[in-house]
Amino acid sequence: FSTHKVKKFVGALKPAQDALGLYNDEALALQACRKQALADEKALFGVGWLSARRVSNAEACLTAILAFAKMRPFWDKT
Repeated sequence: FSTHKVKKFVGALKPAQDALGLYNDEALALQACRKQALADEKALFGVGWLSARRVSNAEACLTAILAFAKMRPFWDKT
């Protein structure tokens, strides 16, 4: 395989990985804030803030995945 093609393919994957990683991190943080809010009402701020970000984070994931889906795999010789 061409090193250039591999680097280009892997580079195109990075935005999707980053978007999915952020979505996952914030989903776990939201879960933790919800649990903490049962004992400490101050954690409700985190629940609200993280909840408000879910849609835009999901849209960022979709955008990045769709962009990556347009890439031709480096192993595809067609």
